[in-house]
Amino acid sequence: MTDILEIRVPDIGTDEKVDVVEILVAAGETVAVDDGLVTATRSARGT
Repeated sequence: MTDILEIRVPDIGTDEKVDVVEILVAAGETVAVDDGLVTATRSARGT
């Protein structure tokens, strides 16, 4: 079963909807400035 989670990210410079393809960090993991958090792609569903 696939769970749908809402992840809020800062403005990524587009008015188009995007799909998160991959989450690159685990809960509790320490991240540094400029570390990737997610891989995203433009949504095929549109707006």
